[in-house]
Amino acid sequence: LATGRAIGAEALTRWQHPDLGDLPPATFLGLVERSGLLAPFTEAVLHRALAAAATWHRAGFALQVAVNLSPRSLADPSLPSTVLAALSATGVAPERLTLELTESSAIGQQEVVTRVVARLRQAGVRIALDDFGTRHSSLSAVFQVPVDQLKIDRTFVASLELSREATAVVCAVIELGRRLDLAVEGVAGGQRRRTLWELGCTYGQGSRFGWPPQSGEEFLDTLRAGHEGEPGALAAPLHPDGEMLRLPRQAAGLDVTPRHPRT
Repeated sequence: LATGRAIGAEALTRWQHPDLGDLPPATFLGLVERSGLLAPFTEAVLHRALAAAATWHRAGFALQVAVNLSPRSLADPSLPSTVLAALSATGVAPERLTLELTESSAIGQQEVVTRVVARLRQAGVRIALDDFGTRHSSLSAVFQVPVDQLKIDRTFVASLELSREATAVVCAVIELGRRLDLAVEGVAGGQRRRTLWELGCTYGQGSRFGWPPQSGEEFLDTLRAGHEGEPGALAAPLHPDGEMLRLPRQAAGLDVTPRHPRT
C-alpha cells in the first residue's frame, strides 16, 4: 500500500461463454464439482497461473501468484502432490505461490484439511485466509489451520468511512495479524488505500491496482510500463519515503497507538 508497487497477482478464473460472456466461478464451479472434473480443473488453473508467474519472473518481476481453492479441493488428500507437480513443471519456487482458502473450507473436515495445509506449508507454499471476519468461525480457523496471510473481508473495508463498528473490526484484524506475524491485506479502492495504510494494513488489492482483469501477457505489459514510467509500480507512493508505516493514535475513537513503526 505504501509504495504502490506490485508484489503479486491473483488468478481470476472466467468461463468465456459464447452467449453470456465472461462468467465468474460462482456461476459454474458447482457444475464443475458435480461433473467430477474438479481435480483436472484445479490442476489446469494452477498450471496457467504458475506459467504466467514464471514468465513474469523471467522478465524481472518476481511476484507472488495467488490461486483460490474450492473447499472440495482442500479436502482432497492428493492436492499437495498436484500443487508440487505444477510448481516443478513450471519452475516456480513454492514460496511464490499463495493458495487462498475460505473460512468454511478451513474448518471443514478438520483432520484432512490440517494435514493437507501442513504439507503445503512445509514445502514452502503460502496459505491465505480469504474474506476473513465474516463468520463466527474466523478465530477458530486461525487457531486450527496455520496460515500466512489474512484478507480482510471487503464488506468491512467498504464501510470504513461510514461505520465505527467496521473500523473496529478492521483494526482488530490488523492487530491480530501483527501479533501472529501474519500479512494482512485489504481491498483498497479510492481513499481506502490511505485509510488502510494509516490503520496499519500493509498490503492491498483491488481496482485501484489494475482493472479490468488482464491476461498474463497483458499484465506483464502493465508491469513493464509501470506508473509514470516506474516499472513494477501500479500507483504513486503514499509517502516520499515509500516504506514508512504511519499509525495514528486515534482512529474512529479507537486506541491504535503505534508499536515499533517501520521506517
